[in-house]
Amino acid sequence: MEKYSYELFARFNQGANKQMNELILNLSEDDWNRQFPDYTFKSINELCFHTYIWDDYWMFKRISAIKEFKTFNSISRHTKYSLKDKCFDDKKEHLELRECFDILFVNLIDELTIDELNEPLRFTTSNGTLFEKRLGGLLLHLFNHESHHRAMISLFLESLGVKNDFNMILPFIN
Repeated sequence: MEKYSYELFARFNQGANKQMNELILNLSEDDWNRQFPDYTFKSINELCFHTYIWDDYWMFKRISAIKEFKTFNSISRHTKYSLKDKCFDDKKEHLELRECFDILFVNLIDELTIDELNEPLRFTTSNGTLFEKRLGGLLLHLFNHESHHRAMISLFLESLGVKNDFNMILPFIN
């Protein structure tokens, strides 16, 4: 896969999140926390938390272990979160963190070479299983993971009467 494809996904991810977050910013606290009981993640808040914390986990626990990336030195993190820790108290804080993280994604892709994207990422999981996948494939997984949960948020927003169309990649293709 050529580097342009990764750059495209990074720009799309950033732009789609920005469009989505503009809608989220205007939600009432009740709608931000409204429960949709038939789903694993039961609110827009929970979906945003889940997506953010998994991005954080992969970036700072796994990808940053490959080498010293300049991108990771360009941001300050006051703490490292676990997968269960709440990393933001309200939607405004989430939106600020998400924007910074999306910039980080774009900068990381800019910094990576094709050779690095093809290198395996190896680690042992908490249950002792050896994990080995190409970094580029894992980054595509992260972008896909975000798209999946943006679609869920889109569905929740529609059910709240908020029209949206932020999952279109076409405007980001040059």
